[in-house]
Amino acid sequence: MRYIITESRLEDIFEKFFDSQYGLVWDKHLRQFDLPNGEVFGNIFEKHFYYEDPSDEYLLRTMFGDKADELMFAYIRKRFPKVKINGVGDYGL
Repeated sequence: MRYIITESRLEDIFEKFFDSQYGLVWDKHLRQFDLPNGEVFGNIFEKHFYYEDPSDEYLLRTMFGDKADELMFAYIRKRFPKVKINGVGDYGL
């Protein structure tokens, strides 16, 4: 079965899923996002977000398809507005 939803609804779903499963914390000194247990989830390098563990990226791409990087980009910009970011992985280059 195929569903069609608006982009804003997809962003809402992504945000709710991400907040409930990950609960990221920004560490500005190390320029990285940590999980509540202190484990590194991803880093900012040259204004792009990169996942620490490729399995996290794979999981999000499996669930959200080709839009996963765009959704992560929008999520970071909304939840962490002080983080200077131009893209996620290859998205935004």
